Parts: sequence; C-alpha cells; structure tokens
Amino acid sequence: YRVPPARCRRTATRPARVERMPMSFLDERASFEAELEEWFGRYPWPSDALEAQLHAHSARHPEWSPCQRKAYGYGRIAEACPVRVFRHSPFYFELCTGAERRDLGTGGVGGWLKREPGNAALCQGSAEWWSLPGQLCLSVGWPMYDDNHHTAGYDAVLRLGLRGLVAAAEARLCTAQTAAERDFLEAAIAGHRALMRIAERMSEQAAQMARDEPDERIRQRLARLAATAARVPAEPLTTFIEALAAVLFVFRVLQYLEGNGLSVLGHLDRMLIPYLRHDLASGALDLEGARDLLRH
Repeated sequence: YRVPPARCRRTATRPARVERMPMSFLDERASFEAELEEWFGRYPWPSDALEAQLHAHSARHPEWSPCQRKAYGYGRIAEACPVRVFRHSPFYFELCTGAERRDLGTGGVGGWLKREPGNAALCQGSAEWWSLPGQLCLSVGWPMYDDNHHTAGYDAVLRLGLRGLVAAAEARLCTAQTAAERDFLEAAIAGHRALMRIAERMSEQAAQMARDEPDERIRQRLARLAATAARVPAEPLTTFIEALAAVLFVFRVLQYLEGNGLSVLGHLDRMLIPYLRHDLASGALDLEGARDLLRH
C-alpha cells in the first residue's frame, strides 16, 4: 500500500526519524538478568543500624503523632538507603532498604514503624485477620486483610507530578483545622519530597555512570535516564517513556519507602494510552518501540 502524494504532503511536518532506545530489551535481557542476580545476591543489606537510629530518635519524641514519625522516617530513608541504577535498563527503580527481593511488604527499614514497641498489637491484629478466612473455611487462597494489596495514585502523579502534589498539600495546610490534619499533610509533603530526593540521587548516579561508561549505546541511554530522573516524577509528564518511568519508579520505590506492598498497579491501559497516542501522533515513537519499552 502506497500513501497518496497529497497525504504525504500533509504529514511532511512529522519527524522523519522515529526515536528508538539505543538497545532493545531482547538484546539485553540476559545481561539485565545477570545484573539483577548480582545485585540481589548481595542481600540482605544491613539495615539494622539505621532502623535502630529511627527507633531511638522516635523514642526521644513521645509527643509525636504517627504521621510525624512517618515524616521523619521518610527523610532519613531517602538519604541513607543506597540506590541502584542498572546499565541494561532504561528505567530507574531500585532503592535498597534491606527488604528481600520478593518481599511482599513486611521487610526492610521502610516498615520500621510496624516494629515500634507500641505497634505490636496492630501487627498481631493483622496476623489474626490473615488467619481468619482459613479458619472459617472461607478461603484457601491469599487473604486480602494484609499490608500488601495497595496501590498508589498514579493518575495524580502523571498529571501533576510530585511537585504539584506537594503544592496542593501545602495549600491545604493553610486551611487545616486540626493538628491531626496538619500532621497528615506535612507527612504527605515529606513523603513526596523523599521520593523526589531518591529520583534525584538516581539521576546523579546515572550521570556518573554515563561519564564512566565505555559502551557508546549504553552511555547514551544512561545520559537520557539521568535527564529523565532529574524531572520525573517530580514534574508533569509528556511522553510515553516518562509515564512508564514514573509508574515503575513509584511502584517500586514507594513500597520500599513505606514498608508496604503495592501489588495493585491499577488500569495501566487507561493511564498510559494518552501518552502513547501523543507519541504515535507526533512520530516520536512507533508501536514496536512502545512494545519494547513495555518488555523492559
């Protein structure tokens, strides 16, 4: 099928070259899997000292609310826990909190508040809820009364960026009526700023890796990753790869930061299709390039 000449003239303003990643997923799958095995083979990362510091500081502030403790923990974890950018992935998502590779939301220093002395009853109550469906022969599968099956507000992150969410919370602070409301909003602000700081650290690491990288194709991608992480998910998104990067970053990093599992991604098709359509219409991406990004 040949496009009629008139149609060619109408589409002549589109970019002549479709943007592609320097290397495809299938090119790098084995190398990426080897990177993952090497990284997770170092686990568990020793998080006991950091968690002890969190508990000690918390104990010095008996007047703090749970939200104030969360706010403090966010800041400490965002600075103290190692980040890892992988050479063979176009995305950034790994924060080491001491959680095991397949942890479902209970391990790692992110869950330190669950192990505060006053919260033992909460954990015990959760365990009792877990066992109840089985005891009553209501379920032989995974019970949903746990700290794993949660999701994040990806739509808001994609639309507003984390800075936009911080600005919205700061505006709400001006009209907060109670101390509990102020504590919650301040913790939300601290949590979003912690996520931005972690992305900033990943950007810095990727930039350093790009400077040291001998492979030109990987160096190009690391440089692009560094530029993306410097603004995503802090700012509103414009492209398909940015939307994918934001969802994966929030999905992975937030569960490390919270010590809770985020097993539910939500309606990815509905969230991502506007960005895919935009890139296809502009000529910045084709369907095969989009499929390759999703494989990653």
